[in-house]
Amino acid sequence: MRRAPSLRRPNMVLSRRAYGDAQSPIDPKTRGFVTVAVLTPGLGACVLGAIILAIGVTWQRPEPDRESNTEFPSRSLKAARGLVLAVNIATPSRTVAISSTDSTVKLWDPPTGALRSIPLETPARSMSYSPDGTLLAITVVDTDIYVYDIRTTSEEPKYILHSDKIVRVTAFNPRGDTLAAGNFDGSVTLWDLNTFKPRTTFGEGAVSPQIERLQSPYLTAMTYSPDGKTLVTGQGNGMVHVWNPSTGRLLREWQASKTPIDALAIPIQGDVLATAAILDTDVRLWDLETGHTRVVLEDGAKGIKTLAFDLQGSTLATAGGDEMIKIWDRRKGTPLRTLRGHEAKVWCLSYSRDGRWLVSGDAEGGVRLWPTDEFAAGPKLASGDSASWN
Repeated sequence: MRRAPSLRRPNMVLSRRAYGDAQSPIDPKTRGFVTVAVLTPGLGACVLGAIILAIGVTWQRPEPDRESNTEFPSRSLKAARGLVLAVNIATPSRTVAISSTDSTVKLWDPPTGALRSIPLETPARSMSYSPDGTLLAITVVDTDIYVYDIRTTSEEPKYILHSDKIVRVTAFNPRGDTLAAGNFDGSVTLWDLNTFKPRTTFGEGAVSPQIERLQSPYLTAMTYSPDGKTLVTGQGNGMVHVWNPSTGRLLREWQASKTPIDALAIPIQGDVLATAAILDTDVRLWDLETGHTRVVLEDGAKGIKTLAFDLQGSTLATAGGDEMIKIWDRRKGTPLRTLRGHEAKVWCLSYSRDGRWLVSGDAEGGVRLWPTDEFAAGPKLASGDSASWN
């Protein structure tokens, strides 16, 4: 392992700017008032009308939250000039990490509106937070993994993990002592975060002949089970692999789609696996032990790209086919609510680890933060209705 000074990016600088008030929800702390009064005297012969214009303008800037338990309303942010590729929210700090096609990763602090930017040479391929919300792992189109300590404003990553493989996705295990790196060739490397050295690599040649007959076996998605005893990977050929990360043994595999797997999610119960593929019109929930289909969520919108279970594992949020986020009853497979507010296709979403916030990003650089207690308590949808919290 080499320290950050070896980074081949001399222009990596962290800059800070304040998030403007104009996009904050209107409330008594942030509302701006413009009052216009036009006074016209009575009309009389040969008397010119006299107009007195009085304009009063008042504005009070919001005060930043100072207490760690202070709540803040749902907010939106124009985070990037391009497509938002990934969003993630740290717990307990609630710092939102935003990756976009403008080759930056932004760190947004919604309570204060502060925004930090990490310039990159190319767009970040993936991002993942450690369970304690202090470390952010970023991968770009090369063989290195850049690990930032978000508690500091250091201009460089704290650690650089040098791999001999091109890394596509990463995931911290639930204990936070291992970082799994999913590689382009379909293999997985486990990094020991105590020594910051690779512990093992598995998945090379461990797949069945069926997979070799299919195209694009590269790794596209990855997730740990909540107990850390299972690691699931998805591939560009639509295959799903279930691994024992302790031994590197392939436990089971099945064909989840005919197109690349874009997203995987496992609820807290650890009993099912949700998969989404961008060219499919439904989301499938699979029995994690058998690989058999349990529930099919018929969305109808082609291009479901992102999904996430809530903290209780009872509902599933999905998005990607349009500007809406749908909340599903994961056992019945029925839609419960629709969240509206994005003005472009929703490309990514993620729950905070404490389950209190849902963050989403869209194809035009927009990011929204949703308090889950509001939409969880909202009305169930009738046909054609939707709930909106702006």
